[in-house]
Amino acid sequence: MLATEGVPPQRTGLAGGVLNSAMELGPTVLSAVLPALGGDARPPTATAVALAVLGLLNHLTK
Repeated sequence: MLATEGVPPQRTGLAGGVLNSAMELGPTVLSAVLPALGGDARPPTATAVALAVLGLLNHLTK
């Protein structure tokens, strides 16, 4: 896997675990933060587009 390239063999499990945790927590945190930051100032479509892009990026990195 490209994310663990250059990691010593004895640490690939740790690196993979950190990567998986980041991939799981990233969208969760952003889906909570984006609406809070947008509030009423941004149209709902902007938030929807941001979340769609985030979901696509998450899907492509798995």
